[in-house]
Amino acid sequence: MPDSNDILIVGLPRSGTSWVGAVLGSSSSVEYLREPITQAWIRDGLRNTSVDPFHNSEYAALVAETLDGSHPARLMKEVNTFLIPYLADRADVTTLLLHRHPCAVALSHEERRWTRLD
Repeated sequence: MPDSNDILIVGLPRSGTSWVGAVLGSSSSVEYLREPITQAWIRDGLRNTSVDPFHNSEYAALVAETLDGSHPARLMKEVNTFLIPYLADRADVTTLLLHRHPCAVALSHEERRWTRLD
């Protein structure tokens, strides 16, 4: 178990990460950050949010900076599942993977019209 009190909630988009983060982050003893890595990654312009930190040193540096341990304990939510194997041996963070049935995820995407090609 990591020494840090940081918890990272990770899952695919529409898998419930925002809901779980909001529920757990509603405690006054927790600082909740919604996608601190992803938001910093896209801040300078539109970029792909499914980045593999094993193959992108700029993204890997951003992950290291975000999880450097020089802060109070935090609860963070991210939707980049490439972070899970990358962080397994690199960071002092407890990682929770949320898995939602793929049909429910697909339906959620369809309801938001995220499946349209035009």
